[in-house]
Amino acid sequence: MSTALELTRAGLAWERGPTGLIVSVSGTAEQTACVQAEVARRVPSMGAPVARDEAPRHGACDACLDAMEPWRSAWCELCELARKVALKARGVAL
Repeated sequence: MSTALELTRAGLAWERGPTGLIVSVSGTAEQTACVQAEVARRVPSMGAPVARDEAPRHGACDACLDAMEPWRSAWCELCELARKVALKARGVAL
């Protein structure tokens, strides 16, 4: 199991499109396989993410609570990708 922060620090690049959303990843075969496994593991929970009542936190993903850079909030890259996969599976055009 790896976090998005660990993968980033190991050299994985999150490729973003013009809207700022992740469109692909660049890294070793092992890193991309890890991304695929982590995204697949998170898809069920990101199909209908739970809204938290607390204030936005910085330094942790709002969905999975994995560590992120201290200035970041919202979802980590893995949860963002899992949400995209979950929506596509429900037929939402992205």
